Amino acid sequence: MDALGDQLASTKLIGTAGKLLSQARDLLQEISVDASAAVTAQCREELAAANKVSRDRSSAQKVLDSLAGVDSSLREWAPTLATLLGSVLANTYDAQMVNPKVRRFTTQQKSRWEHRKNAQAHSLMSLLTRLRGKHACPVPAIRRTLELKYYHTPEKIWRLQSFQREVMSDTWVTKVLASDSLRAWRPPASFEQNLDVELHVRDNLEWWLKIKHNRHKDGKLLRSDIKHTVTGEVFYTPASITAGIVPQELGSRWHPFAPPLQHTLTRD
Repeated sequence: MDALGDQLASTKLIGTAGKLLSQARDLLQEISVDASAAVTAQCREELAAANKVSRDRSSAQKVLDSLAGVDSSLREWAPTLATLLGSVLANTYDAQMVNPKVRRFTTQQKSRWEHRKNAQAHSLMSLLTRLRGKHACPVPAIRRTLELKYYHTPEKIWRLQSFQREVMSDTWVTKVLASDSLRAWRPPASFEQNLDVELHVRDNLEWWLKIKHNRHKDGKLLRSDIKHTVTGEVFYTPASITAGIVPQELGSRWHPFAPPLQHTLTRD
């Protein structure tokens, strides 16, 4: 009888434990759902704040801030989302880099790794911010857009990146660069620049558009052709080199013209 009683007691205890485990599992699931909802809501609010900051001020002023190196880190406006992404995307190489016991990496390697990780994280935050709202203009998106313009990126590639909201559109950057404040902008230099004398270098650049078979498209004949273009560079001269030179003294073959604070010298 004692053995039977012990067995019944054990069965009762097991049943009670199973019930408690079931209740604990349900409770943990509810806590998990609530915690997930709380984190989701927090990330949504932070991303909305980052989007709002990226929409403030005029487009031209944001481009000028970007060129001047002014960069309000999006991670400051979305710390929860940035931390979550950093945890999810961390790999074993990252763990070795931050592990003080791993001594096979030099200080320079760690510095490069940190710079690269920060740039990648900022780029990802920029993309998420623009996915939240297309009118946002984060600094990474602006800089990438200027690079596409500078390198004369083909229209199809640009349109694809713009569709994915990685960059601003070609129309956007063309309009912004035509503004007076951007036209008057000068790249920073480590020396005092002369405001009257610049060095311009220009050269012909021909592109051969090769078409294997001549054909008509949209009523026009497509055939191989040469595109004549001109490429060049502008060098700003140090004021110390051109000290005392006045544009009028350069002779009748030259004359200055440009927006305020900037003069370009061209041949007559």
